[in-house]
Amino acid sequence: MNDTTAEPSTKEPLTKEPSTKVISKSLSRTDIEERLSVPASFLHFFPKHEGAREIEFQAIDTLGKLWTFKLSCRSEGHPKPVITGQWLSFVKDKGVKVGDTVTISHQSEGQYSISVSRKLFNVLATLPA
Repeated sequence: MNDTTAEPSTKEPLTKEPSTKVISKSLSRTDIEERLSVPASFLHFFPKHEGAREIEFQAIDTLGKLWTFKLSCRSEGHPKPVITGQWLSFVKDKGVKVGDTVTISHQSEGQYSISVSRKLFNVLATLPA
C-alpha cells in the first residue's frame, strides 16, 4: 500500500499578498454627488501614460464585484486628481453617505480593491460593499 500525504508547497505563499492603502478619505457631498477628489500623492500608485490626462483602472469591492473608474487630472497647474467612471454607480449601489470613509488599496501590479466604512454606534464598520 502506497500512502502519500500532500504537503503545502513552499513555492506558493499561504497568505494573500499584502495590500498598500492608497487612500482613505471621509466623503463630502461633492464626493458622493459628482466625483471623488483625491490627493495628488495618490497618483504615484498608477502607471503613467505619456500625454494622457486620464487613465482607467479597476477595483474589486468586498463582495467581489469589479468596478471601472477613471482617474483624471487637470492639464495645467495643480493636477487636482478626481475619480469618475463608475464612481457614482458605486456610491448608489453601496448606499454611500456623506461622512462614510472610502478606502482604495493597491493589491499588486494593476490590481486595486475598494471598500466603504461607516461609523455605527461610534465604531467604524466596513459595509458589505
